Amino acid sequence: ASDYVGNRFPARNRRVSTPSSLLPTPCLSIAIFLEPEASQIKGEFVALIGALLAICCMIFLGFADDVLNLRWRHKLLLPTAASLPLLMVYFTNFGNTTIVVPKPFRPILGLHLDLGILYYVYMGLLAVFCTNAINILAGINGLEAGQSLVISASIIVFNLVELEGDCRDDHVFSLYFMIPFFFTTLGLLYHNWCSTSSTHCLSSCISSPALATAYPDSISRQANWR
Repeated sequence: ASDYVGNRFPARNRRVSTPSSLLPTPCLSIAIFLEPEASQIKGEFVALIGALLAICCMIFLGFADDVLNLRWRHKLLLPTAASLPLLMVYFTNFGNTTIVVPKPFRPILGLHLDLGILYYVYMGLLAVFCTNAINILAGINGLEAGQSLVISASIIVFNLVELEGDCRDDHVFSLYFMIPFFFTTLGLLYHNWCSTSSTHCLSSCISSPALATAYPDSISRQANWR
């Protein structure tokens, strides 16, 4: 009886939450672009799968945010769990936690510093930052997608400039994600200028290539070469 009355006489102030965008679009484009070949190295394939899995987790987080209206304390914790596939892939394939110390601190700490487990904590916090730094701009017309477009364009330019260096494989890996992400974000910015909500997918596409590649090894090689 209560269900019947509720259906016949709905509450005036009842709020109905509906998703406002097609979240899987950028991820599906990346998955099609990254179809593995028979000659692909196993380690690189595992890194690709780990990055795509993290992006899919972020897509699910964005869908849950639209439907369940998550609180901010949940939005801070869930991206950390979504970054676990990347952390496990990095630990399995690379495991290097050494960073190059900035020049002002080299007389004290030396050229290289091994952070140990703190490096994985840093990568998890980086995923949280990338997600919420864009998600906090939701509701401002075109700003979140525009910011993602500018960031992805700058990463693409940087990767293209560095293709002739010693870290070619890492930059090619980043381009696998950034090029499809740039054009899908461009379409999202054009067709969904007002109140876009794909922020978790946008930010995860930016952070996944950075966390899945062996950038500490690359930076160390460049520092030693210089």
